Amino acid sequence: MDEFEKNDGVSLGQLAKVALHRKWVWIVSTVLVFLIGVLGVYFLYNRNEEKYVASFAYDIPSISGGNYVNGTIFDYRDIVSTDNLQRVKDSDKEKFGSIDVEDMEPEIVRYVVNENNMTSINYEVQIEKKYFSSLKQAKAFFTTLINTPYDLTMQYLEASDYTYNLVQMDIANDLEQKIQLLLDQYLYIQNQYSALVSTYSNALVSSSLKIMDYSKSLDLKMTESDLNALINLVQKEGLIDSNNDKYIEGLRIEMESLLREKTINEAKITALKAQIDELMQDAQSMGISNLNLDAYNQQVAALILRNQDIDIEVGVIRAKVEHAENSAGLSDEYKANLKKVNDQMDYYKNILLQSTQEYAMVEKTVISKYSLIYFDDPIDIIDETGGFNLILAGVVFLVAGFVLGAGINLIIDRKDLKVTKEEEKSQEK
Repeated sequence: MDEFEKNDGVSLGQLAKVALHRKWVWIVSTVLVFLIGVLGVYFLYNRNEEKYVASFAYDIPSISGGNYVNGTIFDYRDIVSTDNLQRVKDSDKEKFGSIDVEDMEPEIVRYVVNENNMTSINYEVQIEKKYFSSLKQAKAFFTTLINTPYDLTMQYLEASDYTYNLVQMDIANDLEQKIQLLLDQYLYIQNQYSALVSTYSNALVSSSLKIMDYSKSLDLKMTESDLNALINLVQKEGLIDSNNDKYIEGLRIEMESLLREKTINEAKITALKAQIDELMQDAQSMGISNLNLDAYNQQVAALILRNQDIDIEVGVIRAKVEHAENSAGLSDEYKANLKKVNDQMDYYKNILLQSTQEYAMVEKTVISKYSLIYFDDPIDIIDETGGFNLILAGVVFLVAGFVLGAGINLIIDRKDLKVTKEEEKSQEK
């Protein structure tokens, strides 16, 4: 006699027989629990917990210093800002038009990776899966979003204007100033080439030309010495702009501005001296002997010094005006030198216009060619994270449904357990 019988209990066989004899109960229970459970996990739990995630690193030297090429600060958190999400959506409305970026709350983290004695800055972006209609749409959106620093770099480059000095030439009236602007432009372009080389080494721009090849090409057409020679000629011959009236008018406007500044400075000096006298009188009446007036005296001294400089500048301008007013009967040699300078300026300006456009092309080509983004998963780009595995959930709910159905059978037919037990005893006799 077994232990169950000794305790007048029910054997496992008896339980199983009663629990499974109403097949439709445990089958319906299993199916219902499975369907409700799996659908609940998919639509209610996973939909709010599942996310797409992309891990990546930037190799964009132009932002390595923390700024874009136009000086705008590079902040990795701006990549997932509301404005940038909208920018990405608007970039391809056919692909991304259905995405609700207003309610989207993506996350981005930055972390340091040390591998093979190399340190790199990596990033990870997560966005809830529910915002995307398909894996393909999510992959395209993530790719465009992560490309933001590169896209903005190229956008800023496209909007860059490197011709400031050349534009200023059209405003200037002084020949020496115009030539100096040409020299400034020449040095600016060469310095820009040097900056490119310091960042990208002497990288290839095309199949046969490197960065410094373009810099050397400019040197073959003109040099710093050529422009300094023109300045020396202007100074030696006392050359002025060929548009004499406009030149004189510009000088007079400059002189009037300086004289106004001097008048204002004199008023300030008078006011400061009055303040000093008043403070000294107040201090004397109160018996103060160590009054410190250094700040006031320094301001007065600075204004007096500035007015002395103004007098010198005004004297130079008056001499230029007098020279210009007396230049009606210029010698043939003077006219020849003036023509030579103007012709040379036009020649060098055209060279610099072409070289400036060429530099802009070189810069865009190099930055575009040598800016890279490395994805941890370069094929799929994104992975899924969060949520509950549907296969595992299905197994759990199948078992739970079966157990529930068996339990229901036991509850409904609990009286049959006694009958089953008595039948087994009669069979043993």
